[in-house]
Amino acid sequence: MTEETPTTESNLGLAALSDALRRSFTLLRRLMLLLVAGYLASGVFMLRQHERGIVLRFGKIAGVGDARILEPGLHWTWPKPFSEIVRIPAGRVESLTSVVFWTGESEATRLDPPPTLRPLLDGYTLAGDANLLHSQWAVRYTVDDPEAFLFRVQQPAALMERELNRAVLLVSARHPVDALLRTDLEGFRRQVEQEFRTRLTAFNLGARIQGVDVLNIAPPLQVADAFDQVIRAEQEQAQDITDARAYASRTLNEARGQADQIIAEGATYQSRLVNALKADADTFRQMAPSVARQPVLMRHILWQDTIRAALGSVGQLYVVPADEHGKREVRLQLSPRRQNPFAEAMP
Repeated sequence: MTEETPTTESNLGLAALSDALRRSFTLLRRLMLLLVAGYLASGVFMLRQHERGIVLRFGKIAGVGDARILEPGLHWTWPKPFSEIVRIPAGRVESLTSVVFWTGESEATRLDPPPTLRPLLDGYTLAGDANLLHSQWAVRYTVDDPEAFLFRVQQPAALMERELNRAVLLVSARHPVDALLRTDLEGFRRQVEQEFRTRLTAFNLGARIQGVDVLNIAPPLQVADAFDQVIRAEQEQAQDITDARAYASRTLNEARGQADQIIAEGATYQSRLVNALKADADTFRQMAPSVARQPVLMRHILWQDTIRAALGSVGQLYVVPADEHGKREVRLQLSPRRQNPFAEAMP
């Protein structure tokens, strides 16, 4: 009995060890399956609405024809290191900003600008009249051909920025600074965009240019006051011209009104005079037979009418009767001349 006990315990230990190993291998196998499933599931990816995708498998584009470009939606591919997913913004307007020609100003330099431009900090372009100019630019574009945009050239965004800077330099050198800053800013922007489009078409980047915009444009801080004085002078000139034109228009309108009034008054006076003459003529024609028959009587009547018209405008009227001899005598009562009491004291 004492010899069979160790053998039984040994068998039970081996059985327990075997069962533990079997369970461990089962758990390990399941864990490996989960890892494989998780690894394969990591190849699932989502492309958003304004994205296109390209799968690089061992460094080469996977797929043939239109299948090389993946549309928005859910997709799967072999995970890394077998494949790599490249996302490309497509159908959405992207922007690129260039500040190469802008000044590195701060609040301190704006209030107290340095005497000269600072190398490597202040960018600028040279105008056609040898003046300096600071500017900021932006490009709006959309990607039409994702494959060409990614693989035709290296760093397409950097290339677009360099070509934009080149266009700004070329166009700036063709015009004086006044045209670039104030009088023809839109023409400046339009020529830069045209030059930029021409150069970019030759590269065929697969991007469509939506537009080129001027974000900021200004003269150097050291001469900003001089430019402001010119602008103020031009504004005052424009205001004076506007005021002069308004005064001229107002004066002409007043003169036309006065002329119309004088013409109207002249026409009224003409009509009244003509009517009066017509009335006198009618009266003369009516009185002509009576004058011919009784000239003395008619002359006396006309004399009375004339006297009556003359006396009608007199303020005071004095009637001096005649004596029996037909003479009229007018006597005036005058006060005696008053003596000046200071006359004797005067030398």
